Amino acid sequence: MFIIIFMKSISILLIVLSLGSCGILQKKQPEPPKFSVRFLLEEIELGEVEMQIDRPFPLSGLTKVVVKVSYFANDDAVCLTYRSDFFTYQHFWDYNSRDLFKKSLDTYMVDYENRNLHTNLRNTKSIYGTSEGFLTWQEFSFTMKYHANMGIEFGYFFRERFPYYAVTQKLAQYVDRIDRAKNTNSQEISMYFTRAQARELADLIDDAVLDLHVIPVTPRTPNIEFDVW
Repeated sequence: MFIIIFMKSISILLIVLSLGSCGILQKKQPEPPKFSVRFLLEEIELGEVEMQIDRPFPLSGLTKVVVKVSYFANDDAVCLTYRSDFFTYQHFWDYNSRDLFKKSLDTYMVDYENRNLHTNLRNTKSIYGTSEGFLTWQEFSFTMKYHANMGIEFGYFFRERFPYYAVTQKLAQYVDRIDRAKNTNSQEISMYFTRAQARELADLIDDAVLDLHVIPVTPRTPNIEFDVW
Protein backbone atom coordinates (compact mmCIF):
# COMPACT_ATOMS: atom_id res chain seq x y z
CA MET A 1 0.00 0.00 0.00
CA PHE A 2 2.81 2.34 0.91
CA ILE A 3 4.55 1.60 -2.38
CA ILE A 4 1.38 2.41 -4.36
CA ILE A 5 0.91 5.74 -2.56
CA PHE A 6 4.60 6.55 -3.02
CA MET A 7 4.44 5.81 -6.76
CA LYS A 8 1.32 7.98 -7.17
CA SER A 9 3.06 10.82 -5.35
CA ILE A 10 6.08 10.51 -7.63
CA SER A 11 3.83 10.55 -10.71
CA ILE A 12 2.01 13.69 -9.53
CA LEU A 13 5.33 15.39 -8.77
CA LEU A 14 6.68 14.54 -12.23
CA ILE A 15 3.54 15.94 -13.88
CA VAL A 16 3.80 19.20 -11.88
CA LEU A 17 7.49 19.56 -12.74
CA SER A 18 6.77 18.86 -16.40
CA LEU A 19 4.04 21.52 -16.54
CA GLY A 20 6.28 23.99 -14.74
CA SER A 21 9.16 23.41 -17.12
CA CYS A 22 6.83 23.91 -20.10
CA GLY A 23 5.72 27.22 -18.65
CA ILE A 24 9.31 28.31 -18.15
CA LEU A 25 10.21 27.37 -21.72
CA GLN A 26 7.25 29.32 -23.07
CA LYS A 27 8.18 32.41 -21.09
CA LYS A 28 11.76 32.30 -22.36
CA GLN A 29 10.74 32.39 -26.01
CA PRO A 30 11.92 35.75 -27.43
CA GLU A 31 9.41 38.16 -28.90
CA PRO A 32 9.67 38.79 -32.65
CA PRO A 33 11.69 41.94 -33.44
CA LYS A 34 9.67 45.11 -33.94
CA PHE A 35 9.73 46.95 -37.24
CA SER A 36 12.48 49.59 -37.42
CA VAL A 37 14.58 51.40 -40.03
CA ARG A 38 18.34 51.85 -40.42
CA PHE A 39 18.79 55.53 -41.31
CA LEU A 40 22.36 55.25 -42.57
CA LEU A 41 21.20 53.31 -45.63
CA GLU A 42 20.25 54.93 -48.92
CA GLU A 43 16.93 56.78 -49.08
CA ILE A 44 15.28 56.69 -52.51
CA GLU A 45 12.91 59.58 -53.26
CA LEU A 46 9.67 58.51 -54.93
CA GLY A 47 7.85 61.83 -55.19
CA GLU A 48 5.50 64.14 -53.28
CA VAL A 49 1.80 64.12 -52.44
CA GLU A 50 -0.53 66.47 -50.61
CA MET A 51 -2.74 65.78 -47.61
CA GLN A 52 -4.63 67.69 -44.92
CA ILE A 53 -4.05 67.71 -41.16
CA ASP A 54 -5.75 69.55 -38.30
CA ARG A 55 -4.65 73.10 -37.64
CA PRO A 56 -2.71 73.54 -34.38
CA PHE A 57 -4.76 74.42 -31.28
CA PRO A 58 -6.56 76.81 -30.77
CA LEU A 59 -7.18 77.13 -34.51
CA SER A 60 -9.86 75.02 -36.17
CA GLY A 61 -10.22 73.47 -39.58
CA LEU A 62 -7.68 71.76 -41.80
CA THR A 63 -4.42 72.85 -43.35
CA LYS A 64 -2.76 71.33 -46.41
CA VAL A 65 0.78 69.98 -46.16
CA VAL A 66 3.20 68.48 -48.66
CA VAL A 67 4.45 64.96 -47.94
CA LYS A 68 7.76 63.67 -49.29
CA VAL A 69 7.48 59.97 -50.12
CA SER A 70 10.66 57.89 -50.10
CA TYR A 71 11.77 54.28 -49.91
CA PHE A 72 14.43 52.51 -47.85
CA ALA A 73 14.96 49.42 -50.00
CA ASN A 74 17.23 47.58 -47.56
CA ASP A 75 14.47 47.60 -44.92
CA ASP A 76 11.57 47.50 -47.41
CA ALA A 77 10.17 50.58 -45.71
CA VAL A 78 8.16 53.43 -47.23
CA CYS A 79 8.61 56.79 -45.50
CA LEU A 80 6.18 59.72 -45.38
CA THR A 81 8.03 62.88 -44.29
CA TYR A 82 6.05 65.99 -43.31
CA ARG A 83 5.99 68.84 -40.79
CA SER A 84 3.38 69.59 -38.15
CA ASP A 85 3.55 71.96 -35.15
CA PHE A 86 7.26 72.74 -35.74
CA PHE A 87 8.18 69.03 -35.79
CA THR A 88 9.40 66.99 -38.73
CA TYR A 89 7.90 63.50 -38.78
CA GLN A 90 9.14 60.42 -40.60
CA HIS A 91 6.25 57.98 -40.71
CA PHE A 92 7.33 54.51 -41.87
CA TRP A 93 5.27 51.65 -43.31
CA ASP A 94 6.44 48.07 -43.73
CA TYR A 95 4.88 45.71 -46.28
CA ASN A 96 1.91 44.83 -44.03
CA SER A 97 1.01 48.49 -43.44
CA ARG A 98 1.30 49.31 -47.14
CA ASP A 99 -0.87 46.36 -48.04
CA LEU A 100 -3.53 47.38 -45.51
CA PHE A 101 -3.39 50.97 -46.79
CA LYS A 102 -4.08 49.89 -50.36
CA LYS A 103 -6.78 47.35 -49.46
CA SER A 104 -8.58 49.76 -47.14
CA LEU A 105 -8.39 52.50 -49.78
CA ASP A 106 -10.07 50.18 -52.28
CA THR A 107 -12.80 49.49 -49.70
CA TYR A 108 -13.20 53.22 -49.06
CA MET A 109 -13.60 53.89 -52.78
CA VAL A 110 -16.43 51.36 -52.96
CA ASP A 111 -18.07 52.71 -49.80
CA TYR A 112 -17.82 56.24 -51.20
CA GLU A 113 -19.41 55.29 -54.52
CA ASN A 114 -22.18 53.38 -52.74
CA ARG A 115 -22.73 56.24 -50.27
CA ASN A 116 -22.00 53.82 -47.47
CA LEU A 117 -20.02 56.29 -45.32
CA HIS A 118 -21.46 57.01 -41.88
CA THR A 119 -21.34 60.37 -40.15
CA ASN A 120 -22.74 59.16 -36.83
CA LEU A 121 -20.16 56.48 -35.95
CA ARG A 122 -17.29 57.19 -33.57
CA ASN A 123 -14.80 54.59 -34.77
CA THR A 124 -14.68 55.33 -38.50
CA LYS A 125 -10.99 56.33 -38.30
CA SER A 126 -10.10 52.70 -37.58
CA ILE A 127 -12.97 51.00 -39.37
CA TYR A 128 -10.70 49.41 -42.02
CA GLY A 129 -8.10 48.05 -39.63
CA THR A 130 -4.94 48.83 -37.67
CA SER A 131 -1.24 48.06 -38.00
CA GLU A 132 2.10 48.99 -36.44
CA GLY A 133 4.60 51.40 -37.95
CA PHE A 134 7.81 53.18 -37.03
CA LEU A 135 8.08 56.90 -36.33
CA THR A 136 10.76 59.54 -35.85
CA TRP A 137 10.10 63.12 -34.81
CA GLN A 138 12.50 66.04 -34.49
CA GLU A 139 11.93 69.72 -33.74
CA PHE A 140 15.11 71.18 -35.28
CA SER A 141 17.97 69.70 -37.29
CA PHE A 142 20.32 70.24 -34.34
CA THR A 143 18.02 68.74 -31.68
CA MET A 144 17.54 65.11 -30.76
CA LYS A 145 15.64 62.87 -33.15
CA TYR A 146 13.23 60.65 -31.21
CA HIS A 147 12.03 57.29 -32.49
CA ALA A 148 9.51 54.64 -31.48
CA ASN A 149 6.96 52.21 -32.84
CA MET A 150 3.44 53.52 -33.14
CA GLY A 151 -0.02 52.23 -33.99
CA ILE A 152 -1.66 53.20 -37.28
CA GLU A 153 -5.40 53.33 -37.94
CA PHE A 154 -6.99 53.22 -41.39
CA GLY A 155 -10.49 54.50 -42.03
CA TYR A 156 -12.33 57.66 -42.97
CA PHE A 157 -13.67 60.77 -41.29
CA PHE A 158 -15.93 63.71 -42.09
CA ARG A 159 -14.45 67.17 -41.69
CA GLU A 160 -16.60 70.22 -42.39
CA ARG A 161 -19.22 67.90 -43.95
CA PHE A 162 -16.71 66.46 -46.43
CA PRO A 163 -15.47 62.85 -46.26
CA TYR A 164 -11.75 62.06 -46.22
CA TYR A 165 -9.83 58.83 -46.31
CA ALA A 166 -7.98 58.92 -42.97
CA VAL A 167 -4.69 57.49 -41.71
CA THR A 168 -4.19 58.15 -38.00
CA GLN A 169 -0.70 58.17 -36.54
CA LYS A 170 -1.23 57.17 -32.93
CA LEU A 171 0.83 58.50 -30.02
CA ALA A 172 4.36 57.06 -29.89
CA GLN A 173 6.48 56.91 -26.73
CA TYR A 174 10.24 57.32 -26.82
CA VAL A 175 11.92 55.62 -23.84
CA ASP A 176 15.55 56.44 -23.10
CA ARG A 177 17.33 53.50 -21.52
CA ILE A 178 19.80 55.70 -19.64
CA ASP A 179 18.16 59.04 -18.87
CA ARG A 180 14.44 58.96 -18.04
CA ALA A 181 14.33 62.75 -18.29
CA LYS A 182 14.62 62.34 -22.06
CA ASN A 183 11.46 60.23 -22.29
CA THR A 184 8.83 61.91 -24.42
CA ASN A 185 5.72 61.28 -26.49
CA SER A 186 4.80 62.27 -30.01
CA GLN A 187 1.43 63.72 -30.93
CA GLU A 188 -1.45 61.78 -32.38
CA ILE A 189 -2.00 63.08 -35.89
CA SER A 190 -4.72 62.23 -38.39
CA MET A 191 -3.85 62.53 -42.07
CA TYR A 192 -6.82 63.30 -44.31
CA PHE A 193 -6.71 62.44 -48.00
CA THR A 194 -9.13 63.17 -50.80
CA ARG A 195 -9.66 60.21 -53.11
CA ALA A 196 -7.30 61.68 -55.70
CA GLN A 197 -4.59 62.35 -53.10
CA ALA A 198 -4.85 58.85 -51.62
CA ARG A 199 -4.77 57.23 -55.06
CA GLU A 200 -1.67 59.26 -55.97
CA LEU A 201 0.07 57.97 -52.84
CA ALA A 202 -1.01 54.40 -53.60
CA ASP A 203 0.48 54.70 -57.10
CA LEU A 204 3.80 55.95 -55.71
CA ILE A 205 4.17 53.00 -53.35
CA ASP A 206 2.82 50.32 -55.67
CA ASP A 207 4.80 47.08 -55.48
CA ALA A 208 5.78 47.35 -59.15
CA VAL A 209 7.31 50.77 -58.49
CA LEU A 210 9.15 49.67 -55.34
CA ASP A 211 10.50 46.55 -57.07
CA LEU A 212 12.41 48.82 -59.45
CA HIS A 213 14.49 49.98 -56.49
CA VAL A 214 15.14 46.62 -54.84
CA ILE A 215 18.87 45.99 -54.62
CA PRO A 216 19.64 42.68 -56.35
CA VAL A 217 21.70 40.15 -54.44
CA THR A 218 24.90 39.46 -56.35
CA PRO A 219 26.03 35.83 -56.11
CA ARG A 220 29.39 35.38 -54.49
CA THR A 221 32.23 34.80 -56.95
CA PRO A 222 34.19 31.60 -56.23
CA ASN A 223 37.69 32.19 -54.97
CA ILE A 224 39.79 31.29 -58.03
CA GLU A 225 43.53 31.47 -57.48
CA PHE A 226 44.55 31.54 -61.16
CA ASP A 227 43.06 31.86 -64.62
CA VAL A 228 43.37 28.97 -67.05
CA TRP A 229 44.95 29.96 -70.37
